[in-house]
Amino acid sequence: MHADTLPVQLLGGRVPTDRADDWNAIKYVLAQLKDTWDRGDAAAYARCFSADAVYVIFVGTVYVGRADIERSHEALFTKFAKGTTTFLTVLDVRFHGPDTATVLTTGDAAKRPPRAGRGKVQSFTFHRGPDGWECVAFHNTKRSPLMERISFHMDRRFRPDHTT
Repeated sequence: MHADTLPVQLLGGRVPTDRADDWNAIKYVLAQLKDTWDRGDAAAYARCFSADAVYVIFVGTVYVGRADIERSHEALFTKFAKGTTTFLTVLDVRFHGPDTATVLTTGDAAKRPPRAGRGKVQSFTFHRGPDGWECVAFHNTKRSPLMERISFHMDRRFRPDHTT
């Protein structure tokens, strides 16, 4: 995947024009994350993260540091995620000062695309360091459409103003 083909469906408006170069650099890292996952290359995948990154998977396990991320993905790519592809759509981008950004995505890693509304939700925190933009924190949450419907039915105030 190339950064210019990354699906983007922003919920919160446009990326500020003065941050276009930063956004392109971050999209490049997201494309690298996808490419290295799709190839099952744990070492290259881990290099997209800072040396001290925090990585939280959907079951709640926390990995700290690039080495921990690499080791866990070596196991993942030879077992549960072997032969999977990442499906990723950017939902939101926010810049917090000159060197920090958060990106909200939806998607999944699977052998075929997830059904609409069934993917996971991921948040990435990026920081620009001396070698460019890298992910310093990642959090992956599994969606529960049934629980969402129940909560939306119980009280409409639980329903967000947007849909994902």
